[in-house]
Amino acid sequence: VVLRKSSQRASPIVSPTAMEELRQDARDAYNTWVKFIVVPCLAMYGAAIVLSQHSVESLEDGTYLFQARDSGLVMTTKSKFPASLLATHLWSGVGLFVLTIIQKEIVARMSTSYSYYRDIHGAVGFFILLLSLSMSVAGFSLGYYVPLPSFRIFSVFFAAPWVIWAVAVFWSASMARMRLHRLVGNMMLKGCIAVPLSRVTGAILQRNGWSEAAGYYQGIAFASAVVGIWQLADLVTFFSRKSKSS
Repeated sequence: VVLRKSSQRASPIVSPTAMEELRQDARDAYNTWVKFIVVPCLAMYGAAIVLSQHSVESLEDGTYLFQARDSGLVMTTKSKFPASLLATHLWSGVGLFVLTIIQKEIVARMSTSYSYYRDIHGAVGFFILLLSLSMSVAGFSLGYYVPLPSFRIFSVFFAAPWVIWAVAVFWSASMARMRLHRLVGNMMLKGCIAVPLSRVTGAILQRNGWSEAAGYYQGIAFASAVVGIWQLADLVTFFSRKSKSS
């Protein structure tokens, strides 16, 4: 008698807590209705990036006027952005946003087909963390070329959340803290939605008479308020569920 090893791997064991988090995620606000607005908007935003080019105009005072390809957002720079840094920041961000949206769909499918999607989820998550870090480092480095008031401080506040989220996502997954893993992962998703919203809003304000700095920062403030309300609602749900389970 010849015994053959099964070609199929044993199905991974998923804890009841993890499965409950997957089910909750599959029916959250994003999967219920938000994605039907966000995904088409992000697709148009991505098309603008692919089909457009940024422009750089030399000014009389020796500075440069940079207009972004994604939104038309205008920014004065002390010198031209290094092409390598600009490309790293741009395409890391694009890749991050695309993979994060895909990851959200994968998580929803894990609630019914966990074994099939588990390894895919891990691989996509690895690249999300790499892109998050490369986007943040490149974006922070580009801040040296921008003379806007308090822009260096802003660069820190822009880059820090992405680094913190990347570390928290990795740590919570490694330690099997699934509730925290889901919470932080969804924070990163909201960040991916907030960035295009802030840039498009800032460009609209600049075109309608707001100064370069005011339009830029008010665009960020508007997006932060919108996404912040959404995040506050998620935190209320998170802590209310935690108190009921304890």
